[in-house]
Amino acid sequence: MTQCGIFSAFYYIENSGFSYKNIHDFLDNMPDNINFCSIDLLVKSLDKINTRLIDRQSLALEAALKLADDGGFFDDLNKSKLSIIAGSYSSSIYPSAAFNLSVKEKGANFVNATEFTNTVGNAAVSRACIWNQFRDEAYAISEGVNSGLNAIVDAYNNIKYGNNNDVLACATEEIGAAAVLIQKDPLENHRTRPVIAYIKNCDSNYTGNIMELKNYFDKIVNKFDIELKNTNIYFSGDFDKVNELFIEKKLKYNALINKNMLSLTPLINIGRCLYDYENGMKKDSLIFSVDTSGFVSSVLLAKGGCQWTI
Repeated sequence: MTQCGIFSAFYYIENSGFSYKNIHDFLDNMPDNINFCSIDLLVKSLDKINTRLIDRQSLALEAALKLADDGGFFDDLNKSKLSIIAGSYSSSIYPSAAFNLSVKEKGANFVNATEFTNTVGNAAVSRACIWNQFRDEAYAISEGVNSGLNAIVDAYNNIKYGNNNDVLACATEEIGAAAVLIQKDPLENHRTRPVIAYIKNCDSNYTGNIMELKNYFDKIVNKFDIELKNTNIYFSGDFDKVNELFIEKKLKYNALINKNMLSLTPLINIGRCLYDYENGMKKDSLIFSVDTSGFVSSVLLAKGGCQWTI
């Protein structure tokens, strides 16, 4: 029967690279405002790549993948059969905004297009495939704050329905990037590293108001067969929208809300969960994210070392 496991998560955020094992060091020292990654530092860290006029999101994603590669993470994987899904909240909005501002300030006849990175929404995932020789399917999604978590949802569904075996689910923004490796049948594939967590179920949906959000949450609890007293909830997104929900349900949750991190926040919570599993936590974990428009994404994880079917 089909298995779906998570093995690791790698991050490059605001000029700092780390894996899920070091995520608490990052969170404990996280500044109030997350700044854009330094282009100069990214270029230096990727000295083997021609980075001239490459957008910041592509460079940040490559920096996160380079951390994985330097650790030998792809050594036992066939890159030609590795798929990648990258979600982005902003779709490289910074270079587009800078170009438009220059046009307004200087006039269309005097703007120098070579001063700005030439990019589109799928640039980061396309360049990651080229630079790393990933030759299977590549997807770029831009669905708001939950885009990074939706990459996990899409990866899970692709594996579930037999479209892929190995998938990198990523988020990429101007502030940094994240990459989470998911694999079908991890025990049968005899990987050399342990399965940290299993994906039990995923869902992505729309709720228009707080009442619909409450109804959706109840449906997720029933659909995922969740025992709330035995489940940790990692929440991100629009706190005001769900505060009432959690008070009514008398739920405890591990709140990390930093809107400057945008869609990276849900995948940071994946990393927090993996960290907690390695440090003795045994409960199931619900990664739950809702944006201001009412779009909700949910991923239910179980501790590695046991088998779950999908």
